[in-house]
Amino acid sequence: FMLFGYIRAWWAYRDEPNVLLFQYEKILESPRKHIKQLAEFMEVDLTEGQLDRITELTSFSEMAKIGRKFDYIRWADTKTEGGRATIMEPGSLIRKGQAGQGKEFFTVEEQALIQKNTNRWIPADQQEWMGIGPK
Repeated sequence: FMLFGYIRAWWAYRDEPNVLLFQYEKILESPRKHIKQLAEFMEVDLTEGQLDRITELTSFSEMAKIGRKFDYIRWADTKTEGGRATIMEPGSLIRKGQAGQGKEFFTVEEQALIQKNTNRWIPADQQEWMGIGPK
């Protein structure tokens, strides 16, 4: 499971000075704070106006307006009109902008399989940081 390897690999670097990890749920709670933290981490000075504008443009309502720009496009597919063959339903990657939506999206069986593999591949301390804790 490549996804679990990706998540686990970054955990090993979490304390490096050039790595900054965020939790999606925390970003949702205070997006402006996290944008400011990211800018400071990247040593970018933002004015209050710029910070306000970035916060506005990265809000769920603004992202939903341009949801098609986030589609996974099969770029080499020449058999489709305009070359926009997507892997998923167009615009479906931007869903509700809320945490915990996997419980509605995945079946009980799929959730159990995800948890089983999470327990197998993700260390307990990382699961705790992610707010999912080992089960």
